[in-house]
Amino acid sequence: KDLKYLHDVEREVGNDKCNITFAIPQCEYDGGDCCPYEIHLSPSFGDGKCDGGVYNTAGCLHDNEDCKAFNDLYRNCPNEALVGTTNVRLGNGICEGGGYDIEECGYEFGDCDQAQIGQDILLYGVQSTSSEIIDFNMLMSSDGSTIIVDMYRTDKFGDYDQVPN
Repeated sequence: KDLKYLHDVEREVGNDKCNITFAIPQCEYDGGDCCPYEIHLSPSFGDGKCDGGVYNTAGCLHDNEDCKAFNDLYRNCPNEALVGTTNVRLGNGICEGGGYDIEECGYEFGDCDQAQIGQDILLYGVQSTSSEIIDFNMLMSSDGSTIIVDMYRTDKFGDYDQVPN
């Protein structure tokens, strides 16, 4: 018999290399090598809502199939390259900004359509654009009725200092 297709599961699972064959719940996503424990044990994993970043990778079964509709629609979205993106929920109506706010990803699955917070913001005469990252501190009340936008590195007059002190 041809034994070259057999795997030594004990040797391969949890060896710090993702073997997509073992990226299944029964093997704990290759012992955390394909989908880290903090992801696949998170309440957000497989909760019916598509989360970006590491969640939406082949190793994490694209958020345990939650991202199927997104991935079917945006096949050219570079999901594997966006693993560093955090706290992005795709298609929830909130533009979190970041790597998914590009045409290939449907501008964050429609979340970053025009007039959504997270796109270009004009504050104290300084504009935030996709090509020029400016740190804004944004807070929103739990009911969404109040939004506070503040900008780091501004003096008491609201003048922006592009060079940190």
